[in-house]
Amino acid sequence: MKTSRKYMILTPTGWSNFSGIRRKHSTNVIKIDDGIATLKCTKDHLIKIDGNFTQAQHLIEKFTITDESSQDVYDILDVELNNEYITNGFISHNCAWLGSSGTLISGAVLKTLVGQIPIKAHDGLKMYFEPDPLRKYTMTVDTSQGKGLDYSSIQIIDITEMPYQQVCTFKNNLMTPGDFSELIFRMSKTYHDATILIELNDVGHTVAETIYNEYEAETLISTESAGARGKRISAGFGKSSEKGIRVSKSVKGLGCSVLKLLIEQRQLIINDHDTIHELSRFSKKANSYEAESGAHDDLVMPLVIFAWMTDQQYFKDLTDINTLMKLRDKTEDQLMNELSGFGFVDDGSSYHQEEDTIIDMTTDFRQEFRGLF
Repeated sequence: MKTSRKYMILTPTGWSNFSGIRRKHSTNVIKIDDGIATLKCTKDHLIKIDGNFTQAQHLIEKFTITDESSQDVYDILDVELNNEYITNGFISHNCAWLGSSGTLISGAVLKTLVGQIPIKAHDGLKMYFEPDPLRKYTMTVDTSQGKGLDYSSIQIIDITEMPYQQVCTFKNNLMTPGDFSELIFRMSKTYHDATILIELNDVGHTVAETIYNEYEAETLISTESAGARGKRISAGFGKSSEKGIRVSKSVKGLGCSVLKLLIEQRQLIINDHDTIHELSRFSKKANSYEAESGAHDDLVMPLVIFAWMTDQQYFKDLTDINTLMKLRDKTEDQLMNELSGFGFVDDGSSYHQEEDTIIDMTTDFRQEFRGLF
């Protein structure tokens, strides 16, 4: 592998470094045409439309799509600025799903996670399943100031049975704490009084108090100190009780451990593309896990809180499910049998990293990279 040159590529927010290029042959190539520009890509290639990434094959209502003969296609790897770049006027997602050796979720499992098309999507809210009055739901929440920096986020999980199912997500960095409080309460009601557990970072305490005092939400979960065990869900009356949860090292440690088991043993089904993206960049740092440089973990942290909650007696009483007991019932052999059915293939191609080269993807891709392969 050559390492003397570094490539740069144009993205919606400026020029960005990337780690390399991968070529592979595909029999599922299509051409999308918006009347101004065209792009040839695989059917599952991710194109950003209205702020969300969608598989190219599902854009038939917006573009003219035609099948092409089998041919070589090219992936850009590890674009530093938000994992996206411009191709012939289209915003594409780069190939950054395998995860580094330090990701919480193993690279083999990350490769199998596939985002679904939401049935409803608006202003950062994406719904994957309609609310069902016969099912139980819980909501975990991360908060921010709503000033364009970190994101306020929501994960709503169907907890009726295992495997648990991600049914709705929200992510927005412009919504004020007051509006976010109203949205949390409204979504809890929409999903049939889903329980609400709010991380008390940033403005979390203000949001939780607003939901409790102004909206009188009876499903808001409280926690209290549990000594060396960190936190536990409480009835909300003790002196150390808080409406929500402060994520200590012990809470995050347990939450990350259980989340890893849930996802790798297919007992928490992730349907949201943006969540999968964040999981692919959620990596070990010192004795904990967090988003890699330039990435976000605003959708991952509510899942960490959810995973922690599944080991609480409150959750066991609510669902009649002992999550860790069921996870331990799956043996390592069963897990390996599940993974072996996915048919992972290494195409043998190598990354190319040489001296500074700027790649303009608004021109023909194969012409630009002639001689590299």
